[in-house]
Amino acid sequence: MDRVRREVAYNKIWIPIDETIDPVGRFVANVLIGTLEADQPSKEYLLTSE
Repeated sequence: MDRVRREVAYNKIWIPIDETIDPVGRFVANVLIGTLEADQPSKEYLLTSE
């Protein structure tokens, strides 16, 4: 988590929450975080999956 904090520090960020169903039929929520940068591709990280 400290690495993610360092990577996204001082950048604008986006945080999507994606819900899906696993093969057994359980609901799964994935929480991601990414940076918004104009001059290079976004860096994306999976924070949690529950």
